[in-house]
Amino acid sequence: MTKPGPQRLSTEQLEHRGSWLAKERRKEEKAAAAPKRPKRKIPPPVDRESLKDIIKIIPGYDPYKGAEDYEFGDEGAEKAGKAIDFFQQKLSHVKGELAGKAFLLEDWEQAIIANLFGWKQKNTGFRRYQESLIFVPRKNGKTPLCAGIV
Repeated sequence: MTKPGPQRLSTEQLEHRGSWLAKERRKEEKAAAAPKRPKRKIPPPVDRESLKDIIKIIPGYDPYKGAEDYEFGDEGAEKAGKAIDFFQQKLSHVKGELAGKAFLLEDWEQAIIANLFGWKQKNTGFRRYQESLIFVPRKNGKTPLCAGIV
């Protein structure tokens, strides 16, 4: 049984009339026919024990120098690991050939994140670093890195 009222016009009839609705229907048809983007693969969590080695890879920086009142223990490694996992499991690239793929951090980026979030003061529990100044050449992903930190 058909619904009462005027019958729905086909897309061809709407195009022949020059209707704006024809363009909308074509867009919907293209979107329905387009292949679906595959689900992105979520990388495994970063190994918490390896973070104690990762924090040392920044050239010219000794993380233990001047850190008598601070510690990078198991709790710090857990916080740093959660921050790195947030990047790699929750964030994805927005544009370019990597669009839709997981935002995998390079080793130097992991070292920065681990140092920022892993160190805490022994007595108060405050973080060692509240600010960071990172010099990175252009086209090396500064904006997505900073967006994930903020």
